[in-house]
Amino acid sequence: MTTTNVYGRQVVVPLTNKSGGGVIAGDVVVVDTANNDAFTTSTSGAFTGGVGVAQETIASNAVGRVLIAGYAALVLTSASVTRGNFGKTHTVAKQAVDAGAARTVGTFCQFLTGGTTPDAIVYPADLSGGAPTLIEYTLGADVTMTTANVFYDGPSGTPAAGTYDVLAFVSLLKVSASSEFFTARLVAGATVIDEREVDNTGLANTVSVIPLTARIVLDGGTAIKITAVGNARANNVMERDASNGGNSSSLHRATIITLRKVA
Repeated sequence: MTTTNVYGRQVVVPLTNKSGGGVIAGDVVVVDTANNDAFTTSTSGAFTGGVGVAQETIASNAVGRVLIAGYAALVLTSASVTRGNFGKTHTVAKQAVDAGAARTVGTFCQFLTGGTTPDAIVYPADLSGGAPTLIEYTLGADVTMTTANVFYDGPSGTPAAGTYDVLAFVSLLKVSASSEFFTARLVAGATVIDEREVDNTGLANTVSVIPLTARIVLDGGTAIKITAVGNARANNVMERDASNGGNSSSLHRATIITLRKVA
């Protein structure tokens, strides 16, 4: 069955189906880099290569029509979408997913209607989106580090799949006048991706702010977090606010992870 396109210019090309199974009109497919003039399917969310929409039923190893730009009368989606929002590839093969109201990395279409069987305008997948995607994770409350030599978790979150530049700050309040070594880590899953240490020798109630940085590729299922430890004293504090500064605003950003999506 062929989906009828009536809204003007489309770019439709004949490609061989190398996905290992059949596709139907509306299925989302991607360029197959392992075969000439071919397409396959992908379970990569926000795929940034060539993305198209099948225009008819195409059996495995058969040649069929694939729309790569212009009006698509049907794009099969993972769930109901919102008219005017943008679409990207889903982690389920052959489906698009609603990516929201702004173009981001991997968006390849804009839905012209809402619901579960939308039509859309298809275009080359965005490599960087309309603007950099920024994500922030902050503390909801101070974390008392009750026991020495035990790591305590700070803010954390699980970003969508992509490549990120990460900048984090950890604010640590020393409650004892004795010397204290603080160690802070930026952790993705079980992997430490940055670690730094400070020697906080001096008066009680002094604050050390430790920066952490990284560029990391995340798979969409891996959490990223801050964790910190003091080596000598109980009841040091990982701070939500800059409590010693006297000028803290309501933003509560003394301890924070900021991620900028770059790909």
